[in-house]
Amino acid sequence: MNLKSKMEDQRKQEFGQAVSALEQERERLSRLEAQRSQTISSFREEIREGINPGRTNAHNNFLRWLKESIHKQANRVRQAEAEVERRRAVLAEAMKERKMLETLKDKHYTEFVYEQNLAEQKTADEIVSFRHGSKEN
Repeated sequence: MNLKSKMEDQRKQEFGQAVSALEQERERLSRLEAQRSQTISSFREEIREGINPGRTNAHNNFLRWLKESIHKQANRVRQAEAEVERRRAVLAEAMKERKMLETLKDKHYTEFVYEQNLAEQKTADEIVSFRHGSKEN
């Protein structure tokens, strides 16, 4: 029972770590998307003010790089989400096993108490029979 509880605690910790990793990946994606929006806004402002062709090329290259980075990061987020779901399933299984053992333990304890009560009742009946039998003699 203790082993199952320890395994469940370990699975909870692993699940927590997976959730934390997912949040970090989502934060990275969010930062990249914010950087892309900021870069687009800045590029539009420079276009209004007049921009040289070399600078336009640099912006386009940077935006292309950001787009690729966002795509890669979105894939990392999906992988982290899959890992969280996998860890959630493992945790659920560990919790199920522990609860099953607790149920078995409770059932065995109930059976033990019932058997103890029967044994006590039998002993009490024997004592009464012995006393009753000794009074008749």
